[in-house]
This record gives sequence, structure tokens and C-alpha cells, in this order.
Amino acid sequence: MQKLVLVSAGPPERRIVVETLPAVIGREVSADIRADDSRVRGFHCVLDSEDETVFVLDLGTRNGTFVNGVRVGRAELRDGDTLTVGRITFVVHWEGGRER
Repeated sequence: MQKLVLVSAGPPERRIVVETLPAVIGREVSADIRADDSRVRGFHCVLDSEDETVFVLDLGTRNGTFVNGVRVGRAELRDGDTLTVGRITFVVHWEGGRER
């Protein structure tokens, strides 16, 4: 099974392999993916899948969640998309080069 990989777009580069979904991105210690940024809420957004489609769902944040520069409530993630939470931008990839 191919895995979702998030690669930070800015220094320092960070590569996160998302082992299981759903996965919460946020500042809280208990978040699955920690984002140490004052613009990120404790539980900011969640990555999940449905019918082999991976999507991001904003959890009602003031600063928003962005896919390819567009603020979203819920959006599908495709290989090569950018996902921005706070001041952190990740490039979305799949191990093995999954195309959708």
C-alpha cells in the first residue's frame, strides 16, 4: 500500500510519512503531525481518506487551511499539491509516485 508523504516546502526541510489516516495536524502534543507555529490551532485540520481519495478537512480555524493557495473547508489532495497550515507549507506526495 502506498503511503502519503508530506515534505515541508521551506527550511528546515521535514519529511513526514503519514502511516495511518485519519491524522490530525496541529500544535497540541497529542496531534498526529505537530506544527509548531502560533498561527496553527491545537487541532487545526485532519487528513483522511474515503473511497481511496485522500482529503484535508479544516477544523473551523480562524487562519484557515489552504490547498494550492486556496482556502478550503474540505479538499481532495493530489500528488504535487501544496498544503498550507499557518506559515508551514507541505508538498503532498505518495511513496511510489501515486497519480490521481
